Amino acid sequence: VLCAVGGGQDGVSLARAFVEAISVTNRPAVLLTGPHMPGYNTMCSVMSFGKPALVVPRTLPRQEQYIRAQRLADLGVLNVLHPDSLHPSPLIDWIQSPLSSHVLARDIIDFDGLNNVNELVATLSDSTNHILERR
Repeated sequence: VLCAVGGGQDGVSLARAFVEAISVTNRPAVLLTGPHMPGYNTMCSVMSFGKPALVVPRTLPRQEQYIRAQRLADLGVLNVLHPDSLHPSPLIDWIQSPLSSHVLARDIIDFDGLNNVNELVATLSDSTNHILERR
């Protein structure tokens, strides 16, 4: 189990809850701390590795992380725990849930972006040629 938290005050509550949860679940674990908060790049990495994820996004001073995490949760690719609900119990429940109960991002999101861009450009260039020929 990996827990990545931001440096400073951002990650303290999550780090404490995680350490307590791991002591109960007795699972191998790594706590990765700051100095920078996990954000967009961390989310992309987690999803691309095809691992289940429980995200506790930051909600202050901006809602950006929460909005992104909630949208991904709505797609079914990860679970979100609002920071106001953060304590060891929901972490324990999530950690102890069977891996088979988690949906993986790779099952829902197409991560083959480079090939998709190539196909899109080819399609657009074909459409452009067709439009130009009709004039």
